[in-house]
Amino acid sequence: MNSPAPHGVREIAHDSPRYHETARARERILRQPLGRVLTADDTRDEPIQRHFILESGEGLLGGLIARAEGPKIVRLRQMWIEPDHARCGFGRHLLEEVLATLEREGIEQVMLHARVTALGFYRRQGFREDGPEFTEVGIPHRRMILTLSPEKRSPGCRR
Repeated sequence: MNSPAPHGVREIAHDSPRYHETARARERILRQPLGRVLTADDTRDEPIQRHFILESGEGLLGGLIARAEGPKIVRLRQMWIEPDHARCGFGRHLLEEVLATLEREGIEQVMLHARVTALGFYRRQGFREDGPEFTEVGIPHRRMILTLSPEKRSPGCRR
């Protein structure tokens, strides 16, 4: 299958038609395989969070949410790529563009809860594990951190 070329990453408004489309995709891709649904409680704080999407001429390819955790710290959550386009570099492209945006805005640290099956992906993007494995939504996760500020970046970081 030929994968569509991404047109770009952009931020979308909460409660926009595109936001509702991404919420349906998150439920289908991230929750339903676990026997779960996206509830009102899950999305309660989303009006004050940032929503990024990756699009092509064919439509949505993926997305993620960024939530401020402090003045210079952001937590990424609910990253997804359409399954037919997984392992085509779209997740890396989405993450790199969002990280570049956050770094331009002065964010110094990005953290996330990675499914254990995705640890290698995030390590390749410069994230490092921070703390023990834990269970979230019924599956194993690890907290991961990336330092964006150039003066604080570790020497082994690719970014």
